[in-house]
Amino acid sequence: MIKLMTMKNPHHRDLEDYKIVEDSNCGFRQLSPIPSEEELKELYTEDYYQDHYPEWIEKSLKEKDYWLMMYEDRFDALEKRTEKRRILDIGSFLGFFLEVGQKRGWDCLGIEPSTPAREIAIKAGIDTKSGLFEDYTVDDIGTFDVINLALTLEHIRDPKLTIERIYQFLNPGGLIVIEVPNDFNPLQEAAQKVLGVHQYWLAPPHHINYFNFDNLPKLLKNCGFETIHKMATFPMELFLMMGENYIGNNEVGSSCHSRRMTFEKNMNKAGLNNMRAKLYDFFASEGIGREMIVFGEKID
Repeated sequence: MIKLMTMKNPHHRDLEDYKIVEDSNCGFRQLSPIPSEEELKELYTEDYYQDHYPEWIEKSLKEKDYWLMMYEDRFDALEKRTEKRRILDIGSFLGFFLEVGQKRGWDCLGIEPSTPAREIAIKAGIDTKSGLFEDYTVDDIGTFDVINLALTLEHIRDPKLTIERIYQFLNPGGLIVIEVPNDFNPLQEAAQKVLGVHQYWLAPPHHINYFNFDNLPKLLKNCGFETIHKMATFPMELFLMMGENYIGNNEVGSSCHSRRMTFEKNMNKAGLNNMRAKLYDFFASEGIGREMIVFGEKID
């Protein structure tokens, strides 16, 4: 059975054109109707950052040192679980993640549909291919020990098909690492209940799929992977619960984001990265964190 839910979010003018369907096998939610392949390819190849998020590239470049620091945590977790080091990053954006891997001795390849983002990555020395993952075969790019998707799977029309394709590109015992927004999570639902806020995390047509710590591992299992580790990012909803309502307020949102980064940088300066990692692993165990990172191992 597929369950239909009504979407209510006054900050998106076109929400009335969509519904959310809940998959009965895995439980993740998905837009209905789903944008066509042609619409998505046009959106992400040329228009996404220029028209929809024109400030995102510049903002990310200003925060580069922060993101490099945080991606060190990701590679620390990977290197505890594999000694093999050929990695593919699907939706590699500006190449920051792979830049960290490259400095740590990994053989890195990115795929990025956005032309301006890809050009910045290539200029930084990151081997980055154009287009979408679906454009390539194993004969084109080979196989990998790790495949990473950061803030990508929520944009894809058929996440199950994508993960099944990734399985084919992974070497025996290979790892998949998926980072997605952690939506319909307990703190979001608490904010709705206490503050009366709308479902602000819904973002059609850009975000097609909505995952949490329960349903993403189910999806991975259905695609031939065993979940071996879960991580979370800082739960931004804590600011909502402390009275900092950043919904629809860019100034407040920017302030909250800055304080989050300051906390994580200061933990790093104090030599408390292991403590921070344990804290975020605990958040994951409780189903909270603004984003979730799930590690899956290929079952041969």
